[in-house]
Amino acid sequence: MIIDLRYHISSLAAIFLALGIGIVIGGALLGEDGVSKEQQKIISDLEREFAQLRMERKNLQIMLKDQEVEAQVFRQFHQAIYPTLIKDFLKDRRIAVFRTNNSIEKRYERAVCTVLREAGAEVVSSVAFTSWVEMKPDHPKLAELFPALRQEEAWSTPVLTSLVEGLAVGKADRILPLLREMKILEYDTTPEKAIDSMVLVGGSNTKDACRADLIDLPLSAAARNFGLTVIGVEPLNIQYSYIPEYSGAGLTTVDNIDTIPGRVALVYTLATRKKGCFGVKETAQALLPAVDGYSPGLRPMEMSESE
Repeated sequence: MIIDLRYHISSLAAIFLALGIGIVIGGALLGEDGVSKEQQKIISDLEREFAQLRMERKNLQIMLKDQEVEAQVFRQFHQAIYPTLIKDFLKDRRIAVFRTNNSIEKRYERAVCTVLREAGAEVVSSVAFTSWVEMKPDHPKLAELFPALRQEEAWSTPVLTSLVEGLAVGKADRILPLLREMKILEYDTTPEKAIDSMVLVGGSNTKDACRADLIDLPLSAAARNFGLTVIGVEPLNIQYSYIPEYSGAGLTTVDNIDTIPGRVALVYTLATRKKGCFGVKETAQALLPAVDGYSPGLRPMEMSESE
């Protein structure tokens, strides 16, 4: 409908141009009577075009109004049914949330923590990387905590592995304060509680801040080595997606975490441990993971043993 409207505007401009040219040529060929008749014909054609355009504009306004009402109803429905869809699906789970890129707004990290709590989980740690500095392995504070770190090694992998290990066993009380003192990250955590899952809130809004290979992939590799469930998520309208890197590393992903379907997908993937890429982008395989045969409070292992 919008394309047709633009087409008619272009057509009308062409008609007016043709009118001017026609008057000049017609005046020379037809005389005043001929010009008058041609003008009347053109005016009648223009009136019909304008009448049709007004009608199409009116229909378009009605259609847009109907669609807005329908969208509002869907939003209200989603908000109403959403708590029921996720209730108790993550009961007794302990989860760490990592916002791995400081170009991502903090509200996305908060939103992920909120949905996990609404689903019954305990968010043991909420960690945000604030910057990523050039740091050599011989940095005095790193050397104190990692005396075996060699000069030629990339320091991020062993340090992040140590961080994940501390969270996995409930003993991150040394590494977390060090990284905060070094202004690498901020956190809200209960370090003595061990986690069973990790959510990476990734993606980047600036190209030079893309660092999935330095932070996200080492974190996810370490977490999986310690037997943790790891999900990689990002907002829908992120400028630089991490989903290809996440899926390439074998992670389950959700590409629309800032929407209600995305939040439901996150809860269901954590609960069922289903593999796949979920969301609405080209990389997605489905909107939501299937939860057939699964009920809140029933662990996937217990479910499979009873089948």
